[in-house]
Amino acid sequence: MKVQENDRETTRASLELLYHISRELAAALDLRTVLQRVLFLSMRNIDAISGSIIVLDDNGQAVESAIITGTQIHDQTTRQLRVTLEHGLAGWVAREGQAVLVPDTSRDDRWLRRPDDAEDKTGPKSAVSAPLTWRDQLVGVMTLVHSSPGFFTLDHMALVQAIADLASTAVLNARLYAESQRQASVMTAVAESAEVITASLRLDDVLNRILEQISQVLRVEAVSLALIDPEGEKLEFLASTSGKRQSVVGKSLNMGQGIAGWVAQKGQGVIVPETNLDPRFFPDIDRETGFDTKAIACAPIRSEGTLIGILEALNPLDGAFDPGALKVLTGIGSLAGTAIRHAQLFE
Repeated sequence: MKVQENDRETTRASLELLYHISRELAAALDLRTVLQRVLFLSMRNIDAISGSIIVLDDNGQAVESAIITGTQIHDQTTRQLRVTLEHGLAGWVAREGQAVLVPDTSRDDRWLRRPDDAEDKTGPKSAVSAPLTWRDQLVGVMTLVHSSPGFFTLDHMALVQAIADLASTAVLNARLYAESQRQASVMTAVAESAEVITASLRLDDVLNRILEQISQVLRVEAVSLALIDPEGEKLEFLASTSGKRQSVVGKSLNMGQGIAGWVAQKGQGVIVPETNLDPRFFPDIDRETGFDTKAIACAPIRSEGTLIGILEALNPLDGAFDPGALKVLTGIGSLAGTAIRHAQLFE
């Protein structure tokens, strides 16, 4: 009788948890808020010491995340998310599409061991991870951790999967809402830039207006603009907002050289969140100018369908580029091409 009573209590507690989560999520549209609420409620009710949720887009790429240790909320970098999805437990769950229970993280190769997992630090743990799916679409992965090996049970895993199923709709809605808000911001930024950039026909003035708009919209440390030379062999930097003693203006890159040269050669924009990890990065310009390039967003400048140069935004002040940054930069690149050609013809 006592076992049955305990089972009823456990079932009642689980149902109450799911009810509270559904109420918490019903009023939230901000993606980070949704993720944090799901994690806090889940951690509190299964005694987890930490938890994380990685949100995936329609292509299976990580677009947002939340990680909580105790009561502290952390930010994950793009590199950390990529490594976790490629080599960690969350990645295994994403690929297999099923929940998993890891009684001892030190004995399971699916667990991505970090320095913090050493015996003299936090040591082995117990972990449970489950996919967030909506109509067979993978929305994300939630992982919860306890400090003691063997703590989590199959009942815990079933509860975590139930929470993930309940949260998947809210997470998807919040992600789509965030994407629509970013799209609206992109359209507004490009429209405002068009008015400013096309207000002059003096080339120097046009170039400065382009850079100022990008600096304001993307909030970056520096912006540079380079055009392809008449022979089509080099990129020549004509303008920059960098306040360093040695400016990039007047310097050049061969087509295909560096990230800017790659964009000019391939004709497609790119965001490089960590330049030191990208083999395309060409550090010689930094050595000559004294600038320390940590992250780059680079987009082509086109005029009447022809690629004539590139725009690059360097080192976002918020620490990372917004997912809509490349769309903004590409949109302004199209406006810039027309404005530059008109100014060149006028002069």
